[in-house]
Formats: sequence, C-alpha cells, structure tokens
Amino acid sequence: MKIHFYNTLPLSIYETNDLVRITEYIINKNYGNKYISHESSGVFEETNKLGEYRINKSNKQVKEKFIYNNAISQEFYKYLLNHYSAGLGNNILFNLDLEEDVFGLDKNERKKIGLKYFNFYYNKVPNKIGLKFKFDENRQVVPNTKFEYLKRYQETLINNLDYELELIIPFLAGDNNYYNKNLFDNNTTIKNIFEFENNLKILIELNNQFKLEENNVFATKPISKIIYQKYAENFHSLKQVEFIENQILKTEKINRAFAICLYDFFNNVLCITTPSSKVFGEIINSYFNFNFSTLKLNGNESNTHRNRVKKIKKDWDNFRN
Repeated sequence: MKIHFYNTLPLSIYETNDLVRITEYIINKNYGNKYISHESSGVFEETNKLGEYRINKSNKQVKEKFIYNNAISQEFYKYLLNHYSAGLGNNILFNLDLEEDVFGLDKNERKKIGLKYFNFYYNKVPNKIGLKFKFDENRQVVPNTKFEYLKRYQETLINNLDYELELIIPFLAGDNNYYNKNLFDNNTTIKNIFEFENNLKILIELNNQFKLEENNVFATKPISKIIYQKYAENFHSLKQVEFIENQILKTEKINRAFAICLYDFFNNVLCITTPSSKVFGEIINSYFNFNFSTLKLNGNESNTHRNRVKKIKKDWDNFRN
C-alpha cells in the first residue's frame, strides 16, 4: 500500500484533542474542506384530492460540515483492510461448508451448488438499484454484471468515508491503537465495510472455482508480475520476484528482519541483480502493505539472521525445481 497521508498529522496537534484546531490543520494541508449543508425534514400529508399527497417541510437547518479528499478515503479504506486483516477470515469456514456440500459430486452438480452459494452471498450485499445499471457504447442503459455492481458498491463504501471526519483523524496521526477490537466490533461504518469485503472475498473464490461470470473487475495480476513490469531492470528475473512474493505470502510473521534477510540472500549470497536496499524496502512496503524503516545490513549479523538466510536458500532451491 502506497502511503501518502498516514502519520502526517503532528502529534502536537493531535494530542490537543481540539477538533477545531485539528480540522483547521487538515484544511490547510488541503486534505479536505468545509461545506454548507441545507437540510430539512418533513412528513407526507394527504391533500384534498383523492390519492394525492404532499411533503410538509419543516425544521430547515443549515449546517457546516466537512468532507475529505477522496484520495484520503481510498488510502484509509486500504489501511482498515490491512490493519484489521484478521477480520477477513469468513471464507475459511465457508470453504469447509462448501467442501462438505460438494464432496463426491460430479462437475455439473458441484457447479449448481456453487451457484446456490454465490446467489446467497451476493444477495447479502445491500441492493442499491441506482448502481445496477450503466450506459453501453451506444448510450443505452443496460444492467451491470454482478461484479461490476460489487465494484460500484465498494466505491460507495469508500466515498462514504469522505464524511467520516473523526474516524479518519487517528489514521492521519498514525495512531494505530485507536483502531482496536472494540472499535471494530461497534463502529457501524467499519462493520459494513468488513461485512461487504468478507462476502466479496467469498464471491470471488466461488467465481474462480466455478466460472459463473466473467470477472474483469476484481481479477488482478500476481503482485510479482506487477512489480517486475515496473522494476525489470532492477531484478535478475521474474522468478526472483515470484519467490519474494511466495516467501511473504507463506511466512506467518513478516518483520523488517525477515525483509533484510531476503535482501541479503539475493544481493550477497546469490550475488544476482537486486535493487538497492532502499528501493528493495520501498517495494516491500508499497506492494505488500508494510511500513518498515530503511533496510540496512550492519556488517555483524546475528546467528538468527544467518540461519534465516540459510532457510531462504533452501526454499529458493526447492522453488526453482
């Protein structure tokens, strides 16, 4: 995840808990702006004409509100998914249920069960009729595919964050502790995001397995190919980058020390083309959602470091074969 806004609000301002002062700083940084909202409420009243009703407006209010730049909302959305990544595990239990239901069935019967599951989880996503249509190349209104609808609903969730002034402030200050389990369990905005993302993850898995609908919306290249496409001159081969992705995805705990071991292995053990430690660290942070400080070898590495490098070498040999 590329970080632009996280941890950019000074603690000296954040710790004042002065919302007015914090908001002024945010506005001065061009992170958002205030706007005037004209709100009114009313009730339907029956008129003297049969079947006719009108709205009797009352309680007109003019309020000053705040809206973030959408780029901040997009980064914050990704931050939530990474920070609360443990909350994206519903697919594990789902896969167990699915495997029980399709065990011993032929391909067509399995696909029918898969479609049943797909419709069940798709219908758990709120139905926003305005998101279900698009214009085709002839400017005719046509239905969106299911994954196009899911993408538009996801964009709606992101756009709604534009108005979450106080929820995003701790993110801007780098206050990870604010986003704790209690907030995850009780904040409606966060709960809605993770309910959707869990369902989306299941729907993508179902579609990948049973080929129910063409999905050009959420289908992505492996991270290794994206990295290599941009940094081909910095690496020896695509295989090298695929191995880095494999190591990061399969290793239970990834920390800065492990990233240094990866760099040390390619640069100093294999002695093949590898980015500088600075660029290597930037790639790891940007594409695998970490926030490690600059990777450096101190010239006097510990036994733990050397043992990790040996383990990486063994994994590399197996990976190439």
